[in-house]
Amino acid sequence: MKYYAKNKGRLEKITEPPRLEDFKLPNRSEEKQNHRFIRERESWKSKIMQAAFYEHFNGLAADYGLQAKFLPKTKKNKKHLSEIEQEAKKPKSERSHNYYTKQVDTLKQELKKTALALNEQKATTVALNTTIKDLESKITNYKASIQKLETKATEQQQKNQELDNQSQKLTDDITEKKTLSKELADNFKLTKEEMTKELKEIHKRIQADKDREETLKKAINAFENQLEPLIKKFDIMVDRILMARSNDENPDIYYKQLKEHTLQMASVLGPDRRASLLFNVDSTLKELGLDHTKAEFGVIDRFKLWASDRFTNKQSIEFDDAERAQDAKARNRRLLQLKPPSPFEDPNDPYQ
Repeated sequence: MKYYAKNKGRLEKITEPPRLEDFKLPNRSEEKQNHRFIRERESWKSKIMQAAFYEHFNGLAADYGLQAKFLPKTKKNKKHLSEIEQEAKKPKSERSHNYYTKQVDTLKQELKKTALALNEQKATTVALNTTIKDLESKITNYKASIQKLETKATEQQQKNQELDNQSQKLTDDITEKKTLSKELADNFKLTKEEMTKELKEIHKRIQADKDREETLKKAINAFENQLEPLIKKFDIMVDRILMARSNDENPDIYYKQLKEHTLQMASVLGPDRRASLLFNVDSTLKELGLDHTKAEFGVIDRFKLWASDRFTNKQSIEFDDAERAQDAKARNRRLLQLKPPSPFEDPNDPYQ
């Protein structure tokens, strides 16, 4: 009131302060009169405070060529301001444009990419199964070929024995047949050694493919039955923490549940994926302005992880070489985007 009285001449666009008498009507209750009067008075005070702030800001910013001023009261500006006021009444997590919504969309896109990668891995599994069947068919054919060669060798030895029993006049022929028999035996031995070596290599490849298939099955099962539900619970806990903060409630119980969900997710991940998870959880909480230290693992939590790694084999989800390189690049990009929080640069403030 003092500021308005002192600067009334320069505040011609702001009307006189409302009076209670202006809201008295015969058919209007005293409660409604007081309610409307208080609402109008607070609105009037807000305009005076905004005018005082603009005046103070313009005095400081004049040297920089900056000036703050009221928007013209056009229909378009009134509509825009009305929308901003309506958005300001909502919790930050429910506003149509906020940084958290952007992060949720980003996580959903990453989830879609992960699901797509899993589908590709499933297709790879099918291809590996086909390859295994083809290799097994080749093994059968090789065994049949070896059997035929062994049969031929036996028959040839029988013929040689018959030639040995013939008369002396066939000595030259017998010598020739023996030479041929030796060549066949040498060729058979060499062929058998080569095939045996190749069979051993095929067995190794089949075993490696089977091991990879088993690993992929475990990873897919762990993601669908354990990791994906925990990711959804993690998002819900973040929502609840944000809601509790906006309602001035104690969010510690939600922080505790969020840390438990993070611990459960980490227990099914390999070392590299676990490090990536903890980095992204820490970065997300920092970007949302939440207390990231309450989600950090303590001594007991780290002991639980050590015990899980030591005595169980459920850590079935891990990066391959390509994924590991992509994750390193993604971390570097995210580190470059992180900025310290500032009360003067709130991305969720509709007036900025």
